[in-house]
Amino acid sequence: MNLKKLVVGLVVVAVLGAVGAWLTKPVLAHRADLINAEIEVTMKEFGFDLNIVKSDGAAELKDNVLNLKAGKIVRFKIKAGGTTRHDFHLGSTPDTASQLYKNNPFEPFDMLELDAGSKADLTLTIPDKAGDYEMGCFQAGHYAAGMKRPIKIVK
Repeated sequence: MNLKKLVVGLVVVAVLGAVGAWLTKPVLAHRADLINAEIEVTMKEFGFDLNIVKSDGAAELKDNVLNLKAGKIVRFKIKAGGTTRHDFHLGSTPDTASQLYKNNPFEPFDMLELDAGSKADLTLTIPDKAGDYEMGCFQAGHYAAGMKRPIKIVK
């Protein structure tokens, strides 16, 4: 009987150790050497300023449109400038009443909400859903005032 308890105990410890090792495994998207593009996004009063800091062919600004290559890992370094709270959404078919995009190729990512002066990093793998999208802010009156910027996902 004691041998059986010992075996069960050892199995439980082994399983917990394996689960712990799996949970603490590094997330690859946070390794700087795997980031294909880094884009600074400054959310100003009713607009987005973009600056591509790094790009291995994964991102380019062309005719005011941010082109992102499907399958690449992109880090957005987002700062809420100005004096009001902003949010950062990605998608298409805006629904300002619900404050979201009906078509979000980046699901399960929904949005970031930042107070004035705060910063956040968002690392995403660009989905394989080529098409025209945008980034937008749905704080009261912001989207209607033009706080959006076109994005195109290309293959």
